[in-house]
Amino acid sequence: MKLLFTLCTSLILSSCVYHHGILSNASMSSSGNTEYVDIAIGYNKVGYFAGMGGRKQDAFLNEAKRSLMANYELGPNQSFENISVDVKTTFFGVFQRVEVIAIADVVQKETNGTITYSDNYKQLLITRNPKTKAHLKLNEKALVISGDLTIKNYLVVGFYKDKAVLFDYAENGTINITKKKVNELYTFQPTEELTKAVGFTVGDSVSREFQQSYTSGTTLEGQVIAMNKRMSLVDFGGEKIMYNSKNLYKMKN
Repeated sequence: MKLLFTLCTSLILSSCVYHHGILSNASMSSSGNTEYVDIAIGYNKVGYFAGMGGRKQDAFLNEAKRSLMANYELGPNQSFENISVDVKTTFFGVFQRVEVIAIADVVQKETNGTITYSDNYKQLLITRNPKTKAHLKLNEKALVISGDLTIKNYLVVGFYKDKAVLFDYAENGTINITKKKVNELYTFQPTEELTKAVGFTVGDSVSREFQQSYTSGTTLEGQVIAMNKRMSLVDFGGEKIMYNSKNLYKMKN
């Protein structure tokens, strides 16, 4: 009985990962110059328990493509080329998670043609892919600031519940997709709502007052580097310090 319990526990706690995917290579036109200017990323996932789940997603791969197109609006004479679709299936005993990552090269061509999205098409793209969540925006950088104030940059490629889906490169150069809670992330480019809520924005000069005694105090003046609704990273003359945003005050010009 103990052996059976041990085997069942090992099965439930063990995990393994299975990968597969497809590549779509575009043939570049020889007329005019072509430049690779960026990459676009889309993400989708679904979870199963004992084989049950996923009934709300009938076009699983297409949702990742739609996420990619919603994340990155093309400019004049740009197009998506060389799309790769990677599917990662992770098994945790009776639990199963399937994730799909779609990545495309953004290519700039010398041509008179222009690719644009109609308002109707844009609405179809963003149905399941909100452009913003709290102080974060799709296809913009989000920052993780560690306890020693080291800053790590990520690219926001999606939102799920209270988390942001983030893209970056691991130390060995491989692509990495991770998820972190939105309220733990910081931004270089705050939304209008965040700026209005705290009373200042990135780049503003702010002050922080310290009461040393009942009759005297000191004031530090610095510049906001990154922020979220709760905390701000401020540069005080070369020294970076994290402060509660409510205790900072924008300085008048």
